[in-house]
Amino acid sequence: MPMKYNARPQRPIGRSVIRPNNQDRQNGEARSEKIEKKLWAIALICATTQLSVFGGEKQQKAGRWDSPSYGYTALAVGLGTPVSLPWGNDWDVFGLQLNLAYGECRYLRGVQVAGIANVAIREMRGVQAAFLFDYTPHDVWGWQFAVGGTYANRLFGLQSALGINFTKELHGAQIGIVNYTGKCPGGFQVGLVNFIMDNQIPLIPFFNCYF
Repeated sequence: MPMKYNARPQRPIGRSVIRPNNQDRQNGEARSEKIEKKLWAIALICATTQLSVFGGEKQQKAGRWDSPSYGYTALAVGLGTPVSLPWGNDWDVFGLQLNLAYGECRYLRGVQVAGIANVAIREMRGVQAAFLFDYTPHDVWGWQFAVGGTYANRLFGLQSALGINFTKELHGAQIGIVNYTGKCPGGFQVGLVNFIMDNQIPLIPFFNCYF
């Protein structure tokens, strides 16, 4: 008895077109929502960090920044001060402070690294490195590096940033897009916009030094 042969339709040669179904679209929308939530969370962390740092002057008047420190530690590691080991933000760091988001200490003698921002309340002797900014309202002896910006009351060393470098008194060098100092007893600036306010010509592009 002859057998029937059902020939299957051959697939067309070439690149097949895959059309997204409803499930694929829903998965894509869910991934977009997750990414959007993460971006909002990062923005909220950055805004909170900026408020805590630039509100430091009010805290200083209230006496928080003048209170005694807990003591000193050679190593401080955590997600972000005060959520770190050791716990708290009133420690003197004589060594290394490493935080995923935000690092804060009293006196710094060593290296301070954070994913978003660093603050040394009293004085910094060493290196500060962060993605957003470094902030020291007293003297800095060493190097401040950040993608966003750096701030020091008096700088004895180097500030470098892709954004803005700011110090009231410069003894060293500033390298960034915008550099600012109120006084420059000795040093120079390299950047697109350079301010030395006590200079004969305060604003000079590309390179500026006291003369």
